[in-house]
Amino acid sequence: MRISFTLVLAIIFTFTAYTQKIQDSKKVTPLVIPAVPKANSSLLILPSDKSKASPLELPKKELQFPGTNDLVQRKWDVRTPGANMQKGEDYSAIKGNQYLGDFKSNSSKLKIVYRDHQYVDGDRVNVYVNEQLVAGDVFLDASFKGIEVELKPGFNTIEFEALNQGSSGPNTAELRVYDDTGKLISGKQWMLATGYRANMIVVKD
Repeated sequence: MRISFTLVLAIIFTFTAYTQKIQDSKKVTPLVIPAVPKANSSLLILPSDKSKASPLELPKKELQFPGTNDLVQRKWDVRTPGANMQKGEDYSAIKGNQYLGDFKSNSSKLKIVYRDHQYVDGDRVNVYVNEQLVAGDVFLDASFKGIEVELKPGFNTIEFEALNQGSSGPNTAELRVYDDTGKLISGKQWMLATGYRANMIVVKD
């Protein structure tokens, strides 16, 4: 009986040792990968306090007014109205001929008078009737002076050409037209730059 019990224990021990050996032979040794120092996986790299970026600062610029900065230098030239820049010429005067209008008349002739109605400063004009010079280099003063014009049937043109602008431009004058009865039929004024003309048309029926 003791021998049988001992034999059973031996068999059990042998079987247990064999089973343990089989299990040890099947055990898989895990693959060991050496640890790699972990890189900084953060995509956003913040600067250190010493290298911390400061806010964008634009260069300070002082407010400058036109006429005082380095790029624009304005020169203000203040002139009184009518002041002349050269030989009495006022370059602000209207450069162009001036139309004084047209009218009809049954008169055989007209009396045309003119004067400088502003400051008498030496304005001079030429007077043309139907493109013919009838009064040349006429000095305009404060009193009226003029001519008599014989009218032809149809259209008659009367023109006044500014020869200068005196000492205080532009060339200025007041014009009056009377028929052969002494009736005033037209009253006009002109302001001309040198070389331009004031003109009117008289139609005789």
